[in-house]
Amino acid sequence: MTELITKRLRLRKITSEDFELMRHLDTDTKVLEFIAPPFPLSRTEARMKLIEKLNQSELTLGYWMGEILDTKEAIGWFVLNNIQQTETIEIGYRLKVDSWGKGFATEGAKAVLHHGFNDLALEQIVGITNPGNEGSKKVLRKIRLKEDGMRHFYDQEVSYFELTKNRYLNQ
Repeated sequence: MTELITKRLRLRKITSEDFELMRHLDTDTKVLEFIAPPFPLSRTEARMKLIEKLNQSELTLGYWMGEILDTKEAIGWFVLNNIQQTETIEIGYRLKVDSWGKGFATEGAKAVLHHGFNDLALEQIVGITNPGNEGSKKVLRKIRLKEDGMRHFYDQEVSYFELTKNRYLNQ
């Protein structure tokens, strides 16, 4: 997995040492407000097994742990992956509440987007969020994804955003 570095963040491979933070992100009701009820332990364990498998493969899609460069504090994960076993590639992020409002989601997502279009030569990347999640919509707009109506993913209606490689490179 490719490590990504920004001005303030290092996006690195997720390891077993990140389990407690992953579990926290799967149970914090504020973090999950627009996603779902808290996930059972089995769901966190399954995600960690999936991440471990992705980390061992040659694939360059997957999950990264966002870590503040200066302090090495892990703040949450970023993902570039197939959405629900389709060919469509989704960008996503989930950060601890105390990391919100500091530009980390935008900064990390920009690095993942750059990796997707420039290193992986993806033709399109999408983002989805709950229609009421204005914070996540703001991040998707800042990284230049364009809202394109509603779609049904993960058993719910979501706001759908997309960006093509052509528009990314020519804007």
